[in-house]
Amino acid sequence: MTGLALDEQQEVLATMTKIARYDVAIVGGGIVGLSAALIAEQAGARVALIDRGPAPSNRSRADGRTAALLNPAIALLDRLGVWRSLIARSAPLEALRIVNLKDKRAANADLTFHADEVGHEAFGYNVPNDALSQSLHAKVCALDGVTLVTNMAASSINIVGDQGILTLDDGRHIGARLLVAADGRHSVLRQALGVDTQRRDYGQLAIVCSFDHERSHRATSTELHRPGGPFTMVPLPGKRSSLVWVELTEKANALMALDDDSFRHELDMQASPWLGHVRNVSARRSYSLSGILAKSLTAPRTVLMGEAAHALSPIGAQGLNLSLEDVALLGDLIGDALSAKGDPGSTILLEAYRRKRMPDIRARYLAIDCLNRMVASDWRFIGLARATGLQALAKLPFVRRQLMNAMMTPVALPSALARIAA
Repeated sequence: MTGLALDEQQEVLATMTKIARYDVAIVGGGIVGLSAALIAEQAGARVALIDRGPAPSNRSRADGRTAALLNPAIALLDRLGVWRSLIARSAPLEALRIVNLKDKRAANADLTFHADEVGHEAFGYNVPNDALSQSLHAKVCALDGVTLVTNMAASSINIVGDQGILTLDDGRHIGARLLVAADGRHSVLRQALGVDTQRRDYGQLAIVCSFDHERSHRATSTELHRPGGPFTMVPLPGKRSSLVWVELTEKANALMALDDDSFRHELDMQASPWLGHVRNVSARRSYSLSGILAKSLTAPRTVLMGEAAHALSPIGAQGLNLSLEDVALLGDLIGDALSAKGDPGSTILLEAYRRKRMPDIRARYLAIDCLNRMVASDWRFIGLARATGLQALAKLPFVRRQLMNAMMTPVALPSALARIAA
């Protein structure tokens, strides 16, 4: 409930005999929530982190996914003090290759972006999600300034004066001047606060696993644009890569139903032209794909971040990078507020977060949505646009460099497009 009258606020507070008070309370203990807890603590906040699931070290099922994290995200992980523990399990991304298998007759159907074109040794690193979660969790547990509550959900939310108050399933009450919704695409906190979303159902599943291969990947991520969706092989240490194989739901379910040998054969047919024969395929998992954009990034005393605010198709590897940009900005804003002895949940902070993040989020959401639809489309006109776009990027180095820089720095739509996207 929000916007309570004074007598209602007093009644709510009277029912809460004891409230544990913090500067920031974060709902959601995934990668984004853990990162937000670390950066808020670094900014000087007293933090509560509430997760309805177990701690990462106690989760029985491995995530199976990796994240292609670009340099700004790597810089944030270094700032949080966890990057050194992840380097050995991660692989640099020195080149990004796009192969247009849907329009084989088109010139320049195979295009590679090299990090050294824009002055970098690598665009970033491919990092296993499980390793990242565990490193962040270990860091959180080592801090006195963060109270971690696991296996517990918030059953109700009230905004009372300068406090957001969470009532937990066991009856405890947690109050904070700033609430952070980092509880994923099905965010309970977002729904409780009445924030609407724009949604796209792509009718696709992403199959994820990892595998060994004969030839070196040469630190190159290869994205095959093909019927059904992209097939992306991202480097891991040694001659091993992680896979994101996007297919229409019916085809993906058929692939998931195959036995291990049959699936390895199907994977080998797709991957061997680029990496040689495949072996040692890990357990596979599948995830349904949809696009989600919250119509507001803020609510009273609350900010939304990560997939509670935006969820993208994996094409272009923008999802977690975008979420960690949310975290970095919020850390800066909380630090500025607390250093000035101000309020970390004030309307000034909320408006600054909305104003600085929404243009970048909206631009990337629209761009990835359009790209995913273009890759999957069989329309002849769209095929021509795909081929023309790749030809332009091959022939115009300046445009190619602009695109590579845009991958790693906040962008905004032109005003006319922004109004349409809104």
